[in-house]
Amino acid sequence: KGFNLDHDGDCKSLDTFDLWILDGAPYWGTLRELVTLLDPEWPDTRNSIAEVVKDRLFVPSLLDGNVVLLPVSHVHFHTRHKGMVEIELRTGFTLKTTTDHGLMTFADDMTLRQVSPVDLPASAILPVARRLPVPVLQTVVTFNKRQRALNYNLGYLVGHYLGDGGAYDGENHTRFMSDDQRHLAVLRQRLNEQGLDPHPIHSGTKLKGFRVYGVEVYDWFRTNFGVLSGDKKLPAWVLTTPEVFRRGVQDGLLSTDSHVAADKAQVTLKLKNTGLVESVATLCRTIGVFTTRVGKEKAYTGLGIDVPS
Repeated sequence: KGFNLDHDGDCKSLDTFDLWILDGAPYWGTLRELVTLLDPEWPDTRNSIAEVVKDRLFVPSLLDGNVVLLPVSHVHFHTRHKGMVEIELRTGFTLKTTTDHGLMTFADDMTLRQVSPVDLPASAILPVARRLPVPVLQTVVTFNKRQRALNYNLGYLVGHYLGDGGAYDGENHTRFMSDDQRHLAVLRQRLNEQGLDPHPIHSGTKLKGFRVYGVEVYDWFRTNFGVLSGDKKLPAWVLTTPEVFRRGVQDGLLSTDSHVAADKAQVTLKLKNTGLVESVATLCRTIGVFTTRVGKEKAYTGLGIDVPS
């Protein structure tokens, strides 16, 4: 999701997630939510084309190998019902398209050809960009009376918080937990580097994690990244931070609820909600890391990350 496999690059399901720049800030969500933000009265069957106010909406694109923001001038909405096709990829992700829009795939001689989505064979190979081009729009944040660079260590703490942290109601501290003593040593070092003064949490004599006191730290983590495992989130602004910060977020997550699946050459990350799976998969794509959805049920809660990546 987030990649347009349509041959002419302009038609998607309203339920497709994508990254846009809206009113100078990154937006990550469905096209249905996006057009409502553009105009709460639109779309309706009386007006199929909406003109976007100049300089409101941009789409990240590649031009000569560089990430550029291209302006969107009009959005066209199909006013009559069209048949939709949902294609499930081997990665576990899906793409949706209308039946009258072709998809590019490879012929037997490995040349590109266009086919109707209803005629797409089960063995078809679809070309998908390995790296999602994103602009860098934010390089610093401010909390706890300090401006902080969005560097690897802060990204790592964010990732760890998403995987095994919390800023619970009625408390005045933020928790970072782990059962791995080696990881706890690294975690302590990165908390100290950020000036966050970690206070040990013990179970008996065993170190289990750290508390960080301070209302600003508490508010920053819970406001941006959620509180409980079921409502943890990755806000859109993270996707437009420096790559080193995004890699830190990925690595911090992997340090919590992941294990190596040697037979599949993958690291499998367990997450508690599908929305976070979507967001983390997109984060990985922005740094060129390939992912698959894993799980025994339709509502996947796992994410496999390619070891070769």
